[in-house]
Amino acid sequence: MIKGFETELKVPPPPPADFKRREVATKGLAGKGNLKNPKITVVECSDFDCPFCKRGADTVAQIVKEYGDKVAVYFRNYPLPMHKMAEPAHRAGVAAQNQGKFWEMHDLLFADKTKRSDEDFKAYAQQLGLDLVKFERDYNDAATAQRVKDDMAECGKMEVRGAPGFLINGRLMSGAQPIDRFKAVFEEELNGGFEATQKKEKDAAAKGGAPAKAPAPTPAPAPAK
Repeated sequence: MIKGFETELKVPPPPPADFKRREVATKGLAGKGNLKNPKITVVECSDFDCPFCKRGADTVAQIVKEYGDKVAVYFRNYPLPMHKMAEPAHRAGVAAQNQGKFWEMHDLLFADKTKRSDEDFKAYAQQLGLDLVKFERDYNDAATAQRVKDDMAECGKMEVRGAPGFLINGRLMSGAQPIDRFKAVFEEELNGGFEATQKKEKDAAAKGGAPAKAPAPTPAPAPAK
């Protein structure tokens, strides 16, 4: 009887990204990589105070280095309600973006989430050589706060339910996934996307090969942490 319970039920893992194409806007977002004609566009919905977002950002940086000019990465502000000092940090990021230094501020904000006072943000701005008067004005501007809210709403519209969320050519990948799962999606996209994969399976089935595999169900986004 004990041996009978030793059989392991093998369940295939969920796909790293779902099988849906969304129209993802990038106008006005901070971006890096090949912003003119990339083969893969990643929009990252992220929270500067979320440790999983930091891990996800590091993974994306690795991916960009490996895939070079095939990739463009854009950032959307997605501060979670439970992180009380995240929203001011995102306003600091927007204020730095207004002076062309978003990614530099992005790295500083992720590096130490204990530094979240107005004075800390001003010190970062000074370190980056920003115009401090303009930085403070933009940081405190109602339009900057609204920009953060608009980004959050757009992420929600794209079905992001936790942080981080990555829209890869419009396909949603939820959570700080291992780099191999990012690469699996990237390679599929470079080879025609999940549509091409499904077509090959159907063609094989039509020719008497192995039955076409049904698309795996879209995984539920991981809860925000």
